[in-house]
Amino acid sequence: MPEVHLRKPLCDGHARIALVNTALTAMGMWVLMIPGTGLLSLFVFLCSFIPIAGCFISTVPIGFVALTEYGFLKAIIKVIPHGKFCSMSIL
Repeated sequence: MPEVHLRKPLCDGHARIALVNTALTAMGMWVLMIPGTGLLSLFVFLCSFIPIAGCFISTVPIGFVALTEYGFLKAIIKVIPHGKFCSMSIL
């Protein structure tokens, strides 16, 4: 009788999506010269493992840093694409 596994390994697909999300977010922050790219990228990676809400939770500090450092326009330029990618990865 074959052995039945109820759960897939965590590294199967979810971690790959988290890495792609983190890489794209880090590149966007680097292009926009938002400070703290490394720490914010780590936060994005960790929040990517929280189902549905994690991607949106990770957008808040990025938007806050962009808003306080550069103003409303750069914050909007960063937050909207990140939120769109979040909603695409949920589907």
